[in-house]
Formats: sequence, C-alpha cells, structure tokens
Amino acid sequence: VALAVPIFQGNVVKQNLKVNEVFQKSQEVQIASIKNDLMSALATAYNNFTNAEKQFALEKENLEVVKENNLIAMERFKKASITSVEFRQTQINLIESQTRMINARYNMKQAEADVPQVLVSSAIQEFSLVQLSPHSRRAYSKDIEDFFRFLRTKQIWADWNRELTPLLVAEYREHLVVERELAKS
Repeated sequence: VALAVPIFQGNVVKQNLKVNEVFQKSQEVQIASIKNDLMSALATAYNNFTNAEKQFALEKENLEVVKENNLIAMERFKKASITSVEFRQTQINLIESQTRMINARYNMKQAEADVPQVLVSSAIQEFSLVQLSPHSRRAYSKDIEDFFRFLRTKQIWADWNRELTPLLVAEYREHLVVERELAKS
C-alpha cells in the first residue's frame, strides 16, 4: 500500500481552497442558524413555563373566590333567597373552576418538563457544533501543517519519486509522541 502526494496541481488546489472557504462560510451560517433556533426554543419553553405558572396562580385564586361564592350561595339557598337553578349554577362554576385549576397545574408541569428537555437538546446541539467549530478546523489545519513540515524535514519534497508509505506515517506518529513528551518536560 502506497500513497502518492501530487505536487503540481496548480489551479485544482486553488479551486479546492475556494470550495472549502465557501463550505466553511456555509457551515458558519448553519451554526448561527442552529444557535438562533436553540435560543428561540429555550426562550419559548421558558416563556411557556412562566405563563403556565401565572395561569396556575390565577386559577388557584379564582378557585378560592368560586369556593367562597359557593358557600355564600349555599347559605342563601338555605334561607330561600335564591332558586335551586341559581344554586346549581354556582356548583357548576365550582366544578369548572376546579377543572381549570387542574388543567393549569398540568400545563405548568408540562412546561416545567419541557425546559430541561430543551436544555438537553441544546447541549447535544452544542456538542455537535463543536465538531464544526472554527477551533476544530484550525486544529485540523494545524495538524496538516505539522505533517507537511515533518515531510519537509524528512526531505520528501526533495525526492520526487519517494512515495508516502504507511511506514512514513508511522514514523510521523512516533515523531508526534516524542514532541508531546518534550513539550510536557
């Protein structure tokens, strides 16, 4: 198994650089779009939660008022100052108020559960964005530059007929290990 490194590619290299630059800009736009979508989803989830909390508090207050109204209606019914239809209507109002409060509590809990879900989703998206981040691309570019520098030191470029073999790649890896150990010292 052998690899050859073509040296004279002229316009092909320039064209590839332009294509890669356009691709990089496209990726940056996609990253910005994903970040905006995540921030929008997080803001929506948070707003839904705060609105559900407020709705629950209002329904709880409303239930207290309806309960008080029901007690008053019961006393008035005992004194025969309201009809059974009016008394029944206050009971129905109490049941509807209790139902609305239960629904509001459910919506609040649902919205409360959605916030962490959006946060986890955004964490996963952020992790995937790191793979496309400029820092990762710079690190990759630096690795390539280091490899070419290594090839120059081994005078691969001077010997046009020498091929890039797995043995040479293994030698480069050993060279990296030695450099890292020296950097730690």
